[in-house]
Amino acid sequence: MFRGSRRKGQNVFKEDEKSKEFRAVLDKNTSLVIIEKRHNFQVVIKKELMDYNLEITASEAPIKNNISGGEILPYEYVVAESGILEDEIIKFNQKIKKIFGKRYDLKLNSIRLCVGTEENYVTIDESNLKEVDIIPTIQGLQEFIQANKKSIVGFTVRRYNTKKGNLIFCECDLNHPIFDIRSIRVKIIASLSQRGLYMQKHHVAYGLHLYYILDLSKFSDKIINFFNELEIPIEMIYLKRKSSIQNWRATECELDEKNLKNYLQFQYTHLSHVDVDQIVSIIRENKFTFEIANMMADLLNRMKHDRVKIEDALYSLEQEDIAAAAKVVVNYFGFNEQDLNLPSNLDFNIIKKSIDKLDDYLH
Repeated sequence: MFRGSRRKGQNVFKEDEKSKEFRAVLDKNTSLVIIEKRHNFQVVIKKELMDYNLEITASEAPIKNNISGGEILPYEYVVAESGILEDEIIKFNQKIKKIFGKRYDLKLNSIRLCVGTEENYVTIDESNLKEVDIIPTIQGLQEFIQANKKSIVGFTVRRYNTKKGNLIFCECDLNHPIFDIRSIRVKIIASLSQRGLYMQKHHVAYGLHLYYILDLSKFSDKIINFFNELEIPIEMIYLKRKSSIQNWRATECELDEKNLKNYLQFQYTHLSHVDVDQIVSIIRENKFTFEIANMMADLLNRMKHDRVKIEDALYSLEQEDIAAAAKVVVNYFGFNEQDLNLPSNLDFNIIKKSIDKLDDYLH
């Protein structure tokens, strides 16, 4: 049985138009969703922050929220330890600088720090930092934390989104660090909608999550390096997904000839039913795998498309065309074409002519 391998130079990020989004779980704390649109990719990376402590107390919301003006408070006050900012946000910012350049810095849009001691503190937010000439960036936050390390207890809810049920602790962004990245956003949130899960599974009141949201035009080498720096093997994720889809499809088509015919007819629209029957006949006689069958159909579909454009007529491929495709594909994968089982009485001059044409599609 002939078997082939992945073609050299194949773009693992080139998705079918019908594929819109998928999820990948990397470990117990890290997962991501990739949303594919027509001209961009959106990557949402979620990290569980279960290894950090949260202090929860009752807030002043029962009275404060009835007073007109000001913020709407959550009914429970949540304080997260400052180590999250140092271990996650500041280190993420350092990786941006390492890959894209030292001049790039996440803009700090919202945060509320707790300054004092665990039982005696006051809160300050990003607007207060500006008042004392602290640059509203993660680099500026890093310098402030380093200068006041002993007095920073942690950070708490900056904004309560009542419509979505999210407690928002921190928000940062960076626009267009390089051409292929439209934006990078960072959020630390706790969702009230997921609270029941954390109470039941982890016996804690809240699950705190760190989100990285990247809006990309494509996966360039520099972006792939950035993901690797984040310990997210984005190329392997795509290869694993493509391999699983291809393996499932290949298995279905190799088990049932009808599935193979239906797939080729649907995938390669310039091939007629007669064309597909002839292709499948050679596949059956030679016990070809799905990958070789798929490549044969792809080459023949391209050739027929070009011929139809020139001759402005629909027709079925000749047996010599099918045989030529089989020879080209077998040679491509490094097998001996002498082992091919082909129909008798073929015109080898026509086969040679078709081979010359089909070879062009491989280069």
